[in-house]
Amino acid sequence: MLSVLLLTSTIPVEPPQAPPRTLSYEEVVSIISEVSERTGANKADMIRVFECESPKVKLNGKVLYDTHGQSTHIRKDGTRENSWGIFQINLADNAHPEVLKEQAQDPLWSAEWTANQFVAGRAWQWP
Repeated sequence: MLSVLLLTSTIPVEPPQAPPRTLSYEEVVSIISEVSERTGANKADMIRVFECESPKVKLNGKVLYDTHGQSTHIRKDGTRENSWGIFQINLADNAHPEVLKEQAQDPLWSAEWTANQFVAGRAWQWP
């Protein structure tokens, strides 16, 4: 009679994580161009904010922009800032209760929302 011994691992196995959704610089600028033209928002200012705020990843030696990325800024209380996407829309402390995390992570939606903030005179949110 043949016995089979099954071994179980006590090491937790985490499922593989999907890579972040990334866009090239040119793809983001294309989105900003289209949105700024339609809304009247200042394209150069939107590009400046994107360049400053957007989380970057390196893939095969090329810099890409993580549309789902969270801010790396650590607040005074030791927690990571609750800002998301290529424009780092802040969702903490009800800063923007109308925005869902998934919306902040959608590059077209967040560009549109950011453009509307600029047009409404609220570009000060991105120092």
